[in-house]
Amino acid sequence: MSKTGAEVYSKPAVVGVVIEASVERVLETMCFSAVMGPAEMELAQASLGIGARVDFQGPTQGAVLIGCSPAGAQTLTRNFLGTEDITDLQVLQFVSELANMICGAVVSTFGAPGQYDLGSPDPVASTALVATNGTRVDFELEEGFLSVVAYQA
Repeated sequence: MSKTGAEVYSKPAVVGVVIEASVERVLETMCFSAVMGPAEMELAQASLGIGARVDFQGPTQGAVLIGCSPAGAQTLTRNFLGTEDITDLQVLQFVSELANMICGAVVSTFGAPGQYDLGSPDPVASTALVATNGTRVDFELEEGFLSVVAYQA
């Protein structure tokens, strides 16, 4: 991409398309799941219960936050682990790892490999997505919802 990450992050429509493509790719390859379509923000926000945040640094810095409904998080965790028997701790750990995978997919679109450093995923309250200024995309999953916000610091 000829534009810098900072230039691209200033264009929410472009970031939204990158988020959509990144989420679809991660869910298909890592969770054997598909996005059913876009979700209404109010409906998705009311369902969110589990969240995680990953900060990134490179040509630009910022963070990617995700929020997932409990049903969505459980289904994605089962698919990722390949088992029906999961614990609440595994679900929380998976949501953090999902945030890491989505963040990596998003920032890799804006720079060469190794150009960005990702922080460790941190659990956050799903309400953090509402309080964050950035580009937000909400997805309806086979079961539940997933919301992703990317922003430049």
